[in-house]
Amino acid sequence: GVSATDGNYRLRGGIWDEFRTELARHYGCDSALITGWVSNVMFEPSVGDSIFKRLVAREPNLTVWYRSAAETAERGKDVWRLGVRRDGRLRPVEADVLVDATELGDVARMAGVPYDVGMDSSAVTHEDIAPAEANGIVQDLTYVAVLKDYGRDVTIPRPEGYDPALFACCCINPLCVSPKEPDRMWPREKMITYGKLPGGKYMINWPIEGNDYYVNMIDMDAAERAEAVRRAKNHTLCFVHFLQTELGFRTLGLADDEFPTGDRLPFYPYHRESRRIHGLVRFTLNDITDPYANTLYRTAIGVGDYPIDQHHTRYPEWSSLPNLYFHPVPSYGVPLGVMLPASQPGLIVAEKSISVTNLVNGSTRLQPVVLQIGQAAGALAALALRIRRHELSRPVPGAGRTGRGGWLRTFGGPGPQGAGGDSRRRRLPAAVPRHALDRPTLQGHAAHRGDGYSARTRCERGMVEPDVVRRRETRFGGGAALRTACCLPRGGRIGGPGGRERHAAGRDAFRGPRKRYGRRGARESCRAARGLRCRKAPHAHRMRPDHRRPG
Repeated sequence: GVSATDGNYRLRGGIWDEFRTELARHYGCDSALITGWVSNVMFEPSVGDSIFKRLVAREPNLTVWYRSAAETAERGKDVWRLGVRRDGRLRPVEADVLVDATELGDVARMAGVPYDVGMDSSAVTHEDIAPAEANGIVQDLTYVAVLKDYGRDVTIPRPEGYDPALFACCCINPLCVSPKEPDRMWPREKMITYGKLPGGKYMINWPIEGNDYYVNMIDMDAAERAEAVRRAKNHTLCFVHFLQTELGFRTLGLADDEFPTGDRLPFYPYHRESRRIHGLVRFTLNDITDPYANTLYRTAIGVGDYPIDQHHTRYPEWSSLPNLYFHPVPSYGVPLGVMLPASQPGLIVAEKSISVTNLVNGSTRLQPVVLQIGQAAGALAALALRIRRHELSRPVPGAGRTGRGGWLRTFGGPGPQGAGGDSRRRRLPAAVPRHALDRPTLQGHAAHRGDGYSARTRCERGMVEPDVVRRRETRFGGGAALRTACCLPRGGRIGGPGGRERHAAGRDAFRGPRKRYGRRGARESCRAARGLRCRKAPHAHRMRPDHRRPG
């Protein structure tokens, strides 16, 4: 129901950019999305739903099961077996690679992946603004409502347990005596436009003594969760009734054209926090504020820039918690290792259940970031299957397109044929990419454990950037191109089948054309002779035919 995206206004890419572009096309322009003051991207939930469904309809190999839920998940021999409840029946599903994109990481829990819930101790994460002791406190959730102006009195009946004192200080009004946050008080007219949507509707997701609601339902069973959701819904209905009766918004009622539900509310609440798995990499606030202290930035599969935003004022002892109101952070890259459980091969975790600290979740939970994480998870799963099902005839590149304008880059492991350039063909033993399979190497590289190897030694052994595809806006013959850089130690070998032959060919090609065609032409000749891609090479017309890539 939250139809306002926060952050990444200038960091556009992948499905996030495609979604935002479709919104602007629907409403006429980008500026038409700036209707409220909570976000620069506001839209009606029904419009966002239709856009995502159109994106899904374009994919011939994608099938969506609505109103379905996984109830069991277990790992067999190189295969996942799930029990999915659909239409009242438990249906078996098998998968080589499993992606957990559930709201609360329920599949990861079924698979036995260790996880954390709540705030982390600063003694463990070394984050200065984290509490001294860990606790199980999660962020408030919100059951969003969307209102529209009916032009007549549409006041809802008084909800069960209605208490106007709970909402008295949601804005400046005569009922407010002792606000929790006196520095964050606005008039009622300002408050109601916080979530104003195109089409004259209003998203009610008000954090200041509004419809935020505290409950930790992460480890509840189905019945307990259903009761918690019922209470959260009732809390929102109480706030709507308060808006109508105490603040005078009697013509604003629950929109009848947004959610196909009997109560006109969304299907489920907005969870700001989930369980957080123990992954190959644990992304901390220090990794964001000091990104070059280690090499995690090289493994980024998504970007974010939103401040640390935590909601806790509905927690009974909220005043004892750290004040984390929009703690600023620089823009950052989300490392690939946060999606990969440290103990469970063949499983990729997305959404808010990735391996980050509680503080970092306050930024990575935002919609543009989780869209990128989901896109990277799908690309990683597809790459894993492709590697597993085909015999390798050359080293696997450390990067690839995720589709829809995004990029997936992986570093930190020897090539799939081994660091020594083993030319024998092998099949990978599990349905995850080789860089993910080599967990000790990835962990050691990502954590920068100081193993004593020089950059040259790590390069020769294939431990760092064996094959890196970088996107650079470099002009080659008047147009942008993709450049491929390969780590070639002096006198060493390129790992993978045919490494000696390709290196020898590249060396000879470099020595030959360099004198006649200049350094740039020789570099492209060398690159082509090694069998590496280049969309458009400089001076291609000056290369000898035997130095060009066949085809």
